[in-house]
Amino acid sequence: MVPYSRLRSGGTEPISRPDRRERPEGRQIGRKIGWLLSILLLVITGVLGIQNGIADWPDAATPLQKSVTGGVFLYGLLGLAGAVGLALRRRWTFPLVVAWGIVVTYVPGTAVMAYAPDGTWGAALTASGATALIALGVAWATRANTSAYTQPLGVRRDEST
Repeated sequence: MVPYSRLRSGGTEPISRPDRRERPEGRQIGRKIGWLLSILLLVITGVLGIQNGIADWPDAATPLQKSVTGGVFLYGLLGLAGAVGLALRRRWTFPLVVAWGIVVTYVPGTAVMAYAPDGTWGAALTASGATALIALGVAWATRANTSAYTQPLGVRRDEST
């Protein structure tokens, strides 16, 4: 039996949803460009983060400088792992990229305060704010390209991966 709210006025057939239009080609191209740029950015920050984290660790003198160098190394690891997950379009990539975004936002603002004795709060907030906007763009591209709705039809993906 069909609920009354789903019936057409005077008819006995359920109201059907109008056919959804496919996404315009421009949106798919934009999403693909965001996907590729995000992978590139994650790889670059990953490689540079690991190299600089290892090379700069002995030079970090204060605990704040150590936290910056540790953060650089951490966003290097998270960036490489996120790039692999995003390239494979795995759903576990989004939380990883969010963690990458938090660390990559923490590092520049803290570095201003740790390494520049005359650094201002304005410079620290500007550095972290600009980086946060970039991280949000990467997180958007990750979410847009790894959700269940972006997987090809007929392809069954393991939900645990």
